Amino acid sequence: MARISLLRLPNKLRRRVRRNRMATLLALLTLAVLLVIPFYIIYKPPASLIDYFARRWPDVLWQVSTDKKIIGLTIDDAPSQHTSEILRILNENDARATFFLIGSQMNGREEDLDDIIKSGSELGNHAMHDEASRSLPDGQLESEIFEVNRKIKVAYEYQNKPMVANYFRPGSGFFNDKMRRLVDKMGYRMVLGSVYPHDAQISSGG
Repeated sequence: MARISLLRLPNKLRRRVRRNRMATLLALLTLAVLLVIPFYIIYKPPASLIDYFARRWPDVLWQVSTDKKIIGLTIDDAPSQHTSEILRILNENDARATFFLIGSQMNGREEDLDDIIKSGSELGNHAMHDEASRSLPDGQLESEIFEVNRKIKVAYEYQNKPMVANYFRPGSGFFNDKMRRLVDKMGYRMVLGSVYPHDAQISSGG
């Protein structure tokens, strides 16, 4: 006599179970993609997103269109104990960069500022402290930008060279409309970028 397994399901029911399983897997995959995409866009913004930002906020410098195979390098939170080493690497590769300066780190590092200017690199304004500029009151941010600007002028005057440009990069890289109006009123161009290491958001493991 043939034995019928109690665990064996009818074909119709098996197909239904299989469809439910596939639907569950598809839902989980969709959820995973939806969770990953925002982080991907933040940490590796696609060119189309940068193009949109440039159209949305044309007063902010994100990138420069060119047919040449070149990039614009920027170094934040200068001067620091790493400035000399960074300059050495840049000089070895015949490269230049814009160093965005934190005012509270400039005193006592005048030699680093001299070396940056002598190398042909630029000095930019990164406010007085390593903090999110967006969280500062307008009056405080204006005062900080002005003070760092004064220090930058002194550094260029010491080298008998004019300031190349008035660039400001907000701490942590975030801005709002009030900041844009303030920076524009002060005669500065806000500079962000199109490729980020996100060191302001990711703490060092060392």
